[in-house]
Amino acid sequence: MASKSRKPPDAKGQVIFYNDREKAALKHIGGGSVAEGNRISIRWAAHFWNVGLRPDHNLNHVGLSLFVDDEYADDL
Repeated sequence: MASKSRKPPDAKGQVIFYNDREKAALKHIGGGSVAEGNRISIRWAAHFWNVGLRPDHNLNHVGLSLFVDDEYADDL
């Protein structure tokens, strides 16, 4: 019988326990999937790490800039 797991044969995993609030946030981020919310959160964490943001930085002094195409600018 074939395994139902989508885990690649060489992958390693771990069990992480979340409280209800954390699960709700991850589920929201992942469009209903806690696992997808985890994947998205890790990708964003890696991005912010790569641009120099560190856990000990004061987030009161961090800005976020968003750019949109000119055709959509008036809709904001």
